[in-house]
Amino acid sequence: MKKWTLHLRLLALLCSLTIVVASCTSEDSLQEQLIKKYEGYVIEKIKVDSENAVQQAYIINNQQLEEYICFVVEEKGYEDMIQALVVIDTQKEIITEIEILDEKESIGYGEYVTESWFLNRFQGIATKETIEVVKMKAENPNEIVAITGATITSKGVVKAVNDCLVYYEEMKGD
Repeated sequence: MKKWTLHLRLLALLCSLTIVVASCTSEDSLQEQLIKKYEGYVIEKIKVDSENAVQQAYIINNQQLEEYICFVVEEKGYEDMIQALVVIDTQKEIITEIEILDEKESIGYGEYVTESWFLNRFQGIATKETIEVVKMKAENPNEIVAITGATITSKGVVKAVNDCLVYYEEMKGD
């Protein structure tokens, strides 16, 4: 009996270490991607509140009035968690880019959250806006039309982006 307990503890420890290493690797990988994408910019990691859906944040600055804040955020979709990268232009105070880093949503419906035709709907939305999901037609600048058959997944992405917008506004208040 004691032998099984020891094996289970070792297995649990190994799993924990694997998760930590994978987390560090993906964080390092993201920072490398940002360095390549924003060549010539200074990239500074910001400490984030661990209780928020925002997992990581970076200030990206080129010393010439261009400054962006990049957030990594995770929210629940329909099938599983959706991890997204949200980039905000701090001068114009608009969303400039969204990229889905990880998702395991349904094939043929939810997986479309990774497509540019969906993600481009967020570009240019003001940071002071709360984004709303609509089913048919966006009538206001802060409305995003849900993916047909993937409303819950669409709402998960919108919630992730809204989490970033709230976090950004809180950061500005400090």
